[in-house]
Amino acid sequence: MDGWVDGRWEWQLRWRRNRFEWEVSQEHQLLQAIENTNFQRDQVDSWSWECEPSGMFSVKSAYTTIYDSSSLVGETNVPYFFWSIPAPSKVHYFMWRLVNSGIPIVDNLIRRNITLEPQQTLCPFFKSDAETVSHIFCTCPLSDKVWKQCLSWINCPSPLPMQGTDWGLQFQGSVQPIAMKHEVTILELSK
Repeated sequence: MDGWVDGRWEWQLRWRRNRFEWEVSQEHQLLQAIENTNFQRDQVDSWSWECEPSGMFSVKSAYTTIYDSSSLVGETNVPYFFWSIPAPSKVHYFMWRLVNSGIPIVDNLIRRNITLEPQQTLCPFFKSDAETVSHIFCTCPLSDKVWKQCLSWINCPSPLPMQGTDWGLQFQGSVQPIAMKHEVTILELSK
């Protein structure tokens, strides 16, 4: 049990289940991070938000902290561009997950140490190319047909991007808001 030993707080972590092998190193990292925390025996604990001088949490300071520290897609403006598109919040959330590699596509699952059989790593439609965000949303023959058909509905025959994040850059500043709304609707339909 956690407690004071020789005037120092001693951590003894207990878990509800046995840890996976990859979690052991994370536990060691956690212990190293909290090891030098100085606890005061006769002091009451309190919460403090370090991102605000007053120590008080606010959504604005959390947003500013995340916005300032993010390097989502290199130096492009894509991560912030799609938030201004007039679209349902579920589309904004999907785009946010897309540019942050949060869509559960094979390359993202492998990056998170999820083991898959070789046949599970291929495109679910044609079983020829690896399932990546770029393939599923841009280079797959099926998605190519879907995008071309949807773009023809709004009379917007443009070359298709090769990367998922290029969709926002392709249309940024060059399409009127009504067409931008249709582009987001197309993104929503493609899910």
